[in-house]
Amino acid sequence: MNIHNSINNISQNYNINTSIDNDINIESNKSNISIEYKKENNSNNISKNYYNNMGLNELLNNIDKISENQSGCRLLQNKLFQNSNKANDFYRAMELKNILKKLTIDSFGNYLIQKLLEFISDDIVQEYFKNIIYPSFMEVSLNPHGSRVIQKLLGRIHNKPNIMKIFNDCLVNYLLEIFLNQSSTHIIIKYISLIKYPNNQIIYSFVGQNILYIATHKHSCCTLQKCLEEGNTTQKKEILMSLANISNQIFNDQYGNYAIQFALSLKDEEANKIIISQYLYDFQRNISNKISSNVYEKVLEYCDFNTKQHIIKSLCNFETVKNLLYDTYGNYILQKTLAVANEPYRSMYIKYIAPLIDGLKNMPNGLIIIHKIISHFPELQNYVQTNSNSNNRNYNNIMNNNIFNGNNFNNNLNNNFNINNNYNNSSNKNEIIFNNNNNYNQNNQYNRVAYHKNNNFY
Repeated sequence: MNIHNSINNISQNYNINTSIDNDINIESNKSNISIEYKKENNSNNISKNYYNNMGLNELLNNIDKISENQSGCRLLQNKLFQNSNKANDFYRAMELKNILKKLTIDSFGNYLIQKLLEFISDDIVQEYFKNIIYPSFMEVSLNPHGSRVIQKLLGRIHNKPNIMKIFNDCLVNYLLEIFLNQSSTHIIIKYISLIKYPNNQIIYSFVGQNILYIATHKHSCCTLQKCLEEGNTTQKKEILMSLANISNQIFNDQYGNYAIQFALSLKDEEANKIIISQYLYDFQRNISNKISSNVYEKVLEYCDFNTKQHIIKSLCNFETVKNLLYDTYGNYILQKTLAVANEPYRSMYIKYIAPLIDGLKNMPNGLIIIHKIISHFPELQNYVQTNSNSNNRNYNNIMNNNIFNGNNFNNNLNNNFNINNNYNNSSNKNEIIFNNNNNYNQNNQYNRVAYHKNNNFY
């Protein structure tokens, strides 16, 4: 027994000593790092003060060393601002040291180049484009820092036809890659904001021909919306019709659905008619899907009165209301429909929902859904049972709490649905069929155009 106690004491003492040693090592490492940081910081301050006291000529002779870090680049920007009439000399010094391209794509140097582009002469700007940007256009464009420099460069050359012709030749060769890249897609946005019709038609023609690639990509779908904002009436119409014709393929796309919603909000009658008719063609599938159900609100908002009444009427039967009410995404559809329903459909919805509403208490977030429904139909309050259980206490708390009112409630509701989807997609009994006269090809209804690697744009 004593032996075991001795062993335990030894092991405990060893662990204590080991932990103390570890703490000492950690503290010593921290102190070493702190000392090194102070040394580096002091050296930076010394070098900054040293360079700050230099004359302009001496500064330009050492421009390659000074521009190697953040503080040096800031110092050079300040000196450039103070001596803007000497901007061409700054450029020649960088050219002599062969650091122009390096600074263009550098995390700190790109700001120095952008400041330089504000002050150098037009001849030097053209020389910079031809010697630095043109040979490495793709590399610089796809670089997050280089793309900013090109955007700044566009501000200087957009009204100079000769150099813009060369720029457009570069752009056309890599348009798809530039559209789809997170950094370079901002070059397109800058381009269409500065250059107007007919000089920007190369962008709009490309978008119309490659609408599926652009509308369904994470970055380019945002650029597509910007194109629709900046274009003239003819250009907008061209893109909207291209988008409407493929809308059935992108209702269920995580990015394409936003492009459709934005297109509907522009209220082009012809395009909206095609988009809405294609959405209603496979209505039951669209409203029970996580992504395509988001489009329903815009469809309901921008469709004509007769179509809206037809939608409200088609959903107004007990089985459909029941399925929608207990469905993960369908209850969102039902709520949006309830918000615009008029008589006699309003009374009919109340009749169908009344025996079902109390059952929502047992669902995740069901109490929040009850509150939302009762906000539209106060008379349903009487159908919620008032048993003294925890669910009812939670329900009373929600009904007395204003945090679910307005936009905050809608955001919470949309973000917190976690129940299983039990909607019957294959039910012929509840299938909603809308007749339409568009030229939609049924054989290609569920096809998705693939990205072909042998496409001319790669």
